[in-house]
Amino acid sequence: MDLARAVGDVSARKTVVGSLFATANRLQRVLDGQLPELTARQWWVLVMLELFDAPPTLTQLAEAMDTSHQSLKGLVGHLVSKGFAELETDPSDARALRIVPTAKVGEWSKATAAQSERFMDAMFAGVDSERLTVVGSALMEIHAALGGIEHQAERP
Repeated sequence: MDLARAVGDVSARKTVVGSLFATANRLQRVLDGQLPELTARQWWVLVMLELFDAPPTLTQLAEAMDTSHQSLKGLVGHLVSKGFAELETDPSDARALRIVPTAKVGEWSKATAAQSERFMDAMFAGVDSERLTVVGSALMEIHAALGGIEHQAERP
C-alpha cells in the first residue's frame, strides 16, 4: 500500500499519528533484519545506556526509555545472555539492579560503524538537514505533549 497516497484525504494530525505508527513499525522491522546479533529494541537499550554518566538502574533506564520496568528487564536479560551487558546490585540499595554495558558493546559498535553510517545515509536520503531538524523538534514536542496527557490521566 502506498501510505502517502492512502492518507491524501486525511487531516494532517491524523496523518502524523498514523505515520508515527507505520514508521515505528517499519523501522523496527527493517532494523531487526539489518542488525547483526541484536534486535532494534535491544540496540536502542544500548544507545540509551550511553546517555548515562554511570550505569543506571533498571528503573532509571525504563523511565528514560519511556517503557515499563518489566519490558526493559526482558530486553536487558537478552543483552546479558548475549554478553552485551551485566547486571550488578547497587551498593547502596540491594533491591536495585544496575545495567553495565560490557566491552562487547564497543567492539560491536566499531564492527558495525560503517554499516550503521550507510543505513542512516539511506534512511535520511532526500531529507535535507533543515527538514530533519524540524521533524526532530516536532517529534520531541509531541512526545512531551503525550507525557502531559499521560500525567493528567493518572490524576484522580
